[in-house]
Amino acid sequence: MPSQKEKQDMERLFPKQEYVGNIWGWRNSFISLGIIVFFAGLMYYRHHYVEPLEQRTDLFPSPENIIEPAAKEEDAVDTLKIN
Repeated sequence: MPSQKEKQDMERLFPKQEYVGNIWGWRNSFISLGIIVFFAGLMYYRHHYVEPLEQRTDLFPSPENIIEPAAKEEDAVDTLKIN
């Protein structure tokens, strides 16, 4: 347990301070609370009442499905002809 002198030193170094208040004011705090409650309600509504969007079944398609094969030899065109 601290001695009486230690208590006095602590009070001198760290005086008890009063509550200063909310630096943004209570009006902004209530507006922020309203925004949070609104979006929480929107998330609840969308989760329970809105049909989910159609999801892709193949999230990581194989390269064979994406890359088309190169043109055949007879269809190929030489774009670097040098005369």
